Amino acid sequence: MGDLGAAAAIALAVIFIWAGAAKIARPQSTAASFSALGLPYAATLALGVPIFELAAAALLIVVPVPGATVALLLLGAFSVVLAQALRAGVAAGCACFGSARTDPISPLDLVRNAMLGVLGVAALAASGWPDPWAALAVFALVLVGGAGLRVARRRRGASSRPSPAVPGGEGRGRS
Repeated sequence: MGDLGAAAAIALAVIFIWAGAAKIARPQSTAASFSALGLPYAATLALGVPIFELAAAALLIVVPVPGATVALLLLGAFSVVLAQALRAGVAAGCACFGSARTDPISPLDLVRNAMLGVLGVAALAASGWPDPWAALAVFALVLVGGAGLRVARRRRGASSRPSPAVPGGEGRGRS
């Protein structure tokens, strides 16, 4: 399990680097998204959150078990914010990975965080550097999970759009 844990730590570090770098690249957009989610001090958080994400990534690589603990705490906090925003009916994007995705938050964002949490829990068992096969297996699972979320998000988006009008169907009543 140590190899899989180490591979999970590296995969989670890559994801946190992506998320942190994306937020740093567009701080105004990140602050606007945080504000739309109802977070106080959005501009300050737009600077602080990516620093914590990058620090967690560094810890995951250098000392995986403490890094996994920090990553799990961050994921928990992010999930609480998302759950509260969903409960409040907020229809803003989360800026979870910067402004790469602007569609409104959904329960799929909580599913994604739970999947990342599984990586964090696995990283708690990290020891040493991962075997290449363990790393390949974990990265393949991350890619499959990400692809599954993307498909679910597209299907969810397609089902929430109004269906196009039927040509020639105007003025027809229902029987």
